[in-house]
Amino acid sequence: MAIALTAMAIFSCGTKHRAKGLVEDYLASNLVNQDIADLSVSDVDSSFYITPTVIKRMETHLAANKRFKKDIKFKTSPNRKVLFVRAKYVNGQDTLKQTFYFDDHLTTVIACKDN
Repeated sequence: MAIALTAMAIFSCGTKHRAKGLVEDYLASNLVNQDIADLSVSDVDSSFYITPTVIKRMETHLAANKRFKKDIKFKTSPNRKVLFVRAKYVNGQDTLKQTFYFDDHLTTVIACKDN
């Protein structure tokens, strides 16, 4: 039992670290002001409610956000399941909270939204 709990803790830590790296890369590529500090992310969770329509709506909202570069196109997940983390970080003088969505293999950011 202890071995299983230890393995779960290590796996959880690894996925959280991977998700944080994806968020860092995404922000570095897509923020106008790339001054990012104090990035923290929640544990990775999953959802089956993020449809292509919802992703398109998030893309439209992000287009109006002056912090992000223009013409960012979100991806869709090939499966219904998506993974996500909630992130908090400092950009310039502002503390921001956003949710980042990933494909089910945790290889790429497919969408994000302000919280």
